[in-house]
Amino acid sequence: MFKKIDMYTCVCDGCGKVYECCEFDMTAFETEELAFYYANTFDDWKEIYGKHYCPDCYDYDPYKYAYVPLEEE
Repeated sequence: MFKKIDMYTCVCDGCGKVYECCEFDMTAFETEELAFYYANTFDDWKEIYGKHYCPDCYDYDPYKYAYVPLEEE
């Protein structure tokens, strides 16, 4: 038997990359919160101004004492 279920994944607002948990080989999670928890805890994704960014799309700004999204080129 098959049953359709809704799952969540974290997508980078900078480059569009879909999160794939390196630790457990997972891409979909039961809740949005759980998807971001894994992305943040295991692979250093950050939530900045309500958006989500992979490690390639943000940097730490020592003048603001905060993480900031990288400028699009």
